[in-house]
Amino acid sequence: VNELKRAFNGKSSELCDLAYIELQQLLDSVEFHLNEKLDNDTTNYNLLFEKAKLPVKLQKAKKELENNGFDYASSEGIVYITQNRSFVIRHLLSYFTKTMQTYLIQIDKENKEGFMEDAGITITPQQYVDRVIWHENFIVENPDFVLLKNCKMYKKAYLTYLLTGIDNTSLYDYEDDSKLS
Repeated sequence: VNELKRAFNGKSSELCDLAYIELQQLLDSVEFHLNEKLDNDTTNYNLLFEKAKLPVKLQKAKKELENNGFDYASSEGIVYITQNRSFVIRHLLSYFTKTMQTYLIQIDKENKEGFMEDAGITITPQQYVDRVIWHENFIVENPDFVLLKNCKMYKKAYLTYLLTGIDNTSLYDYEDDSKLS
């Protein structure tokens, strides 16, 4: 983040949008490698999600991750590292075009709200519909957006689960009756 600020200070927001793509690829790679490392670590990271006082080692690890735009998350008892998308917004949002800013804020919102847990959809029907409509409108309004492909993938995924359901959020209450859930 500091390097991006230094290198792109005063540059066009369009150029910074392109730099964001590179930054996101780096963050994705770092997240992947951190999780690989976490898989081989014998530390009990589940303590991060309990009420008890954290050991100093875990406090330091959590703080270091947070300072670099990552955090620990847990699903079904498995701890993993995830990107804190608010980190980029907090530090870099003003460098980007209004379109990129809108996109990043939406993706951050969706990440905070979640979507699925244990193969079940966790957002409300209204949130779900709002997301599909947001992506549809954004795609139409920004046909030249540098991350248009990502928007289309989000829209496709949301529509797919909406139309087919998912393991623990099936499309039908009773498939024999074809009664929608």
